[in-house]
Amino acid sequence: MKFLESLKLNTKLYLSVGAMLLIVIALGVQSFYSTRLQSEEVVRMYEMELQGVSHVKEASIHLMQMGRSLRQMILAPDA
Repeated sequence: MKFLESLKLNTKLYLSVGAMLLIVIALGVQSFYSTRLQSEEVVRMYEMELQGVSHVKEASIHLMQMGRSLRQMILAPDA
């Protein structure tokens, strides 16, 4: 504290503005990092959702094929 008290007013102002600028820069960098992480998470969730929709459609196609095969088996004449 004595060190800060012995400094001139201009020096104190420069130090305080520099400290504020450093805090603002640190918050900005952290904000960019958080935004990037959120963006990656949204992309990952979107890809997983699309895979889920794709699997549901594929299951539906297989169900239709099984139904068709079952109908053909039932309608086939006995040998």
